[in-house]
Amino acid sequence: MNYENQIKNKGLKITPQRIAVLKYLDEHRTHPTAENIYEDLKINNAGLSLATVYNTLNKFWEVGLIKGFSGNKNKKNFDKNTEHHSHFICKNCSRIYDIFNDQKIELSQTGHEMESYDLIIYGKCKDCLIQTKKEK
Repeated sequence: MNYENQIKNKGLKITPQRIAVLKYLDEHRTHPTAENIYEDLKINNAGLSLATVYNTLNKFWEVGLIKGFSGNKNKKNFDKNTEHHSHFICKNCSRIYDIFNDQKIELSQTGHEMESYDLIIYGKCKDCLIQTKKEK
């Protein structure tokens, strides 16, 4: 995947830090926080700061290159997948799963016009449920 072209096509300046962050998001579909990204990238990117990661993520979100949402413990999580989808967050292990559905929330009866929506579902994932049953 050509990260330089993705960045350039959004009208942004190409920098090594922006390429590293975008590549990380593409390779780690775990919905990381800025802190997660910084901790993993700082090892091989000596000049990278947490502020740079935050600024890069916010700029990418602003131009539609990524999505962001408030996940666990009110931390912002980031997602390279910009297709419309929802998220399931396990309250036990904190993993975040993508949920794709074709259902549309109907707001026409209220007189509102919907442009988009973000749905976050909280619960226990199947792995945690299986583990809980094994422990009993």
